[in-house]
Amino acid sequence: MKPTLTTDERGRDVAVGTVVGLATLAMMFAGLLFAYAYLRASQPGVWPPPGEAPRPRLAPALASLTAVLGAVMLGRGWGRPRPVVGATALATLVFQGLTLVEAWTAGLRPSSGPLGSVVFALTSLHGLHLAALGVLAIAAFRAKDAAPLMWSSHVLAALWLVIYLGVYVL
Repeated sequence: MKPTLTTDERGRDVAVGTVVGLATLAMMFAGLLFAYAYLRASQPGVWPPPGEAPRPRLAPALASLTAVLGAVMLGRGWGRPRPVVGATALATLVFQGLTLVEAWTAGLRPSSGPLGSVVFALTSLHGLHLAALGVLAIAAFRAKDAAPLMWSSHVLAALWLVIYLGVYVL
């Protein structure tokens, strides 16, 4: 006979899995951001290094605004969680794509130097996680449990703000 979990047991398992998954995600991005900080600190003079294309400005700012608005909407309870998270993830993903297009048209490439590598690596990796958030939104819609989705959305928004400030602003 197959054991069945009660609602409380399933909720506890989902909560533990969500916390472990988000902690893993946060540690991965922390390691990448510390590597970027080391790279930047080891470069003498100004950042970005001379001869490298400028950092994108407009699209990352719009991606940040979208991420913050989505988190605020979820925190305030404006709208149903699943559609808000789905729309926020999609809009932020679009603006992150535009960030890469803006970087590419400015002459920044993954192979163009340290800044290009960082911009493309962090933005693409975050975008991949946003796409996974979209899949999670579909799963949460089917399971009728939006709590892991909301936590994931808030963590990804916070991570993007750290990436935005560290890479695109400072």
